[in-house]
Amino acid sequence: MGAVAAFAAHASSRRIFFTGALLPRRKSHGVRNLGTRVRDSAGKNDRANEEEEEEDESTSNALASLERELSLQISLENYAEAAKLRDSIALLKRDDLVAVETCNSLFYDAFRRGDFTLMHSKVWGSGAHVRCTHPGMPTVLGDENVKESWRIVFESMGGAGGSGSASSSTSQQKMDVKCKSVQAYANGNLGIVTCEEVVMRASTLTCTNVFEKQGGEWRMIQHHASAVFPGSVAAGGSSASSSS
Repeated sequence: MGAVAAFAAHASSRRIFFTGALLPRRKSHGVRNLGTRVRDSAGKNDRANEEEEEEDESTSNALASLERELSLQISLENYAEAAKLRDSIALLKRDDLVAVETCNSLFYDAFRRGDFTLMHSKVWGSGAHVRCTHPGMPTVLGDENVKESWRIVFESMGGAGGSGSASSSTSQQKMDVKCKSVQAYANGNLGIVTCEEVVMRASTLTCTNVFEKQGGEWRMIQHHASAVFPGSVAAGGSSASSSS
């Protein structure tokens, strides 16, 4: 059974497990055939993807060029110029770091509200290399399959699914999920965030979120969430740098 089909099978059961916590499931009309909704994304929009890759490669090359120039100026003992280059590099990296943290925050905001439109349009990137590993589930591969898996998750929460952001109806069940102990890194076209998800104020998941700059915008390309056993301590301890 494929990973997305496995989600549909879980959604058809009485309760669904997708975040380390069990949630009541809304009334269902049965499992839908996802065959026409899930497709291989490897060959879609090839030209657009190539243009985005060229733009992102240009940005990465600019940073690499500045770093090489910095090394050269230091070797020439031209410290005044080296200081200017260092500041330019720091500014580029800081901007990227803030953008990665912002995309990470958008992911958890969409998660909490069951907002598929936000998750689809502002969080997840494009490409066959996009993947998502929900707790206890096989890894979902490809951008279309990953987005479909989140539609199923949100529909199990009673959200609006593909119709837009979560409704204000009293039947809407929002996810009580908090993100803490956030550690972010960004360099060139790659960004990584490690954090902890506290779900339903009881279950804790450790997460790795990977981001890629696509078309000048940072987008998530991988989310991996795993349960944390009570009493577990990460190597080096835990020191939160930010939270969302």
